[in-house]
Amino acid sequence: MGVRMTAQQRTVLTKGAARQLRRSGRLPAVLYGQQLEMPIHVATKDVEKQLRTGRMELMELEVEGGDHYQVIIAEVQRDSLTGELLHVDFQQVSMDKPIKLKVPVELIGAAQGVKEGGVLIIQETSVELEGLPGVIPPVIELDVSQLNVGDSIHASDLKLPEGVTLLSSPEDLLVSITLPRGVQDTEEATDQVAAEA
Repeated sequence: MGVRMTAQQRTVLTKGAARQLRRSGRLPAVLYGQQLEMPIHVATKDVEKQLRTGRMELMELEVEGGDHYQVIIAEVQRDSLTGELLHVDFQQVSMDKPIKLKVPVELIGAAQGVKEGGVLIIQETSVELEGLPGVIPPVIELDVSQLNVGDSIHASDLKLPEGVTLLSSPEDLLVSITLPRGVQDTEEATDQVAAEA
């Protein structure tokens, strides 16, 4: 497993202590699981780095003292004005029990329809999946190179690994290619004139 983070336990749980942690580059956090709820703090830069990838990866969290936990980032709290990270929840996962995860969809390739003047419209950037932690991919790559104007891809079109189930609605529209509004209007007007003629 590629992603590792280290944490220390929090002993003082006041707002002032949390502010002091943030000022020193540490992020207040909670590690929770079935029989577990542990206040901890981690390096803010480590969490920011992981969030920047946009991937929901399984991580190994080492808490000072030697205990290791398989975790995912379950929830992040930010300041509504500044966007500053305030708190993060780590959820412990069991490798033999299915979990539900929102996984980002990453578009790859240059769509044929865009080369012909169409506009690629992204409707959804993630889908919800269920499966064992070791099987759910951190990101789903979606090749859009074959898409033409008028084409679209729905959640049901995604190729998922064996043992992974789609929880999002199969009808969820992920991407589509349409003509720009001005071009559509011109084409509709041309069609109308042709029909009247």
